[in-house]
Amino acid sequence: MATRLDRMTSGIPKAALETPDPPKAAPAAPTRLEARMGTIARGEDVVLPILGDAYIQLLGHEASSAIEAATFEAMAKVGLPPTTMNAFAYDMNRHARIFALAVRDPDDHSKPFGSLAGWLKLDDDMLVACSLVYADVRDRLDPMGSRAALDGATMNEINDAFEKKNAKQLQSFGVAQLSLWLLTSGVQLSTSPTPPSTDGQSSSEPTTADSTSPG
Repeated sequence: MATRLDRMTSGIPKAALETPDPPKAAPAAPTRLEARMGTIARGEDVVLPILGDAYIQLLGHEASSAIEAATFEAMAKVGLPPTTMNAFAYDMNRHARIFALAVRDPDDHSKPFGSLAGWLKLDDDMLVACSLVYADVRDRLDPMGSRAALDGATMNEINDAFEKKNAKQLQSFGVAQLSLWLLTSGVQLSTSPTPPSTDGQSSSEPTTADSTSPG
């Protein structure tokens, strides 16, 4: 049975009986930091090996911390403790999670280039190759100028890889470090090597027939 209150309020519009929502506060004005970061480019267009054109947006600390936590959680679920033996597996899982957020559609940066599931399906070599591109972007956008100097150990490693013509190891150092190495090491790169003669000797070297005996 309807109560007295029901009968009294039956003719009142429902909207008049509802408690109005408190007025929404005006959005806070952006801080100086937020305003400045909105004008600073922290990403670049890139070409990923095999995958083609993409845009890499460097991640903030909050995202990096979340990725680190998710990586440890994912590895624990598959029974891989954080030991030296499993370091490579951790790196690959971490890279996939970084790319799921950092690699964007080059035509619309609001869209991811690929899903986490998609990145996790890539083979390890592809993940390593993409990680080198990401590292290059990070080094080029380094606010400290991509390192003021290379330490002696890194210089020796690059020198050793160069002398052994180890292209894969050289690529692992990234564009920024290799560029700095070229500028500081004084290495002489031959741009016009002397073609060998038909007998395998350099045409600029005297042959036995051309040389003369002293005296």
